[in-house]
Amino acid sequence: MQPQNHSKFRKRSFILLFFAAVVAALAYTVLWAAMFVCTPRFRSHWDWVWAAGITAVWGSAMLLFVPMLDYTRGYQPTFAAMAEHMPEPSAATVDSFRLGESQIAILDYCFGIRARNVRSAEEARGECLLVQIEHSDHTEWKPGEGWEAVWKGTRPGSWQERYVLYRRVF
Repeated sequence: MQPQNHSKFRKRSFILLFFAAVVAALAYTVLWAAMFVCTPRFRSHWDWVWAAGITAVWGSAMLLFVPMLDYTRGYQPTFAAMAEHMPEPSAATVDSFRLGESQIAILDYCFGIRARNVRSAEEARGECLLVQIEHSDHTEWKPGEGWEAVWKGTRPGSWQERYVLYRRVF
């Protein structure tokens, strides 16, 4: 199953936004340099030069590195990899164990997968079961008989939580 909602458009818009961020960061730097070099009255006001420099550095850093931080803390790459291992007929609904509301919302919004929280594997009615395992869980959680792990993954920047997708074995 491929991600829905125009993934090519999202990649293209990410590239355009990153290009715009580079241009804005360069504009910050050029404006600061122009203020420092071209305006002699600002040379005597070191506090203005310092504040403008800090603004240029901070603004450039935020423009350039926030998309990377968003990627490492986001769920979209993880769930895109998981969606490739889901069977087509059961793409509409997946049972989930220990999944938070934000993860459920991302599955529904980005991939069209409806997740239904269950308290145990016995409550699962669908063909797939998605389980979130915290780093503090030192024992490997298994849903029991009749389930086979088909995918395991983590978020790109997180080692604290893992995800396992199980398929029902008939």
